[in-house]
Amino acid sequence: MIGKQVYFCDLKDDCVKVGVIYSTTVNQAGYKVYNILYEGKRQSVDESLIFTNEDVALKSLETILPIKHKMEKIQKETEKQLDDLRELIVGKPKYKELSDEIYK
Repeated sequence: MIGKQVYFCDLKDDCVKVGVIYSTTVNQAGYKVYNILYEGKRQSVDESLIFTNEDVALKSLETILPIKHKMEKIQKETEKQLDDLRELIVGKPKYKELSDEIYK
């Protein structure tokens, strides 16, 4: 597939983009990913999000986006629960504004 033009679901921007595969690898989680060059940028994309047909990619995106949004909602809820539990153990942060400024 190297050198082949493909369509891929970009879950950062919630859209389909077109690019050219320039390499492949396995990520830390064990998934096969393709490295794609598009618009002068590079992006690693999971194999399951890559298509040779734009219409198929767009249709797949319609199925994927609700799942992605559900995952994001669960993640936010979980982070809130963990923050609340952490606060029970260590209390409220004393320098929240300072840390927000340093780590933004």
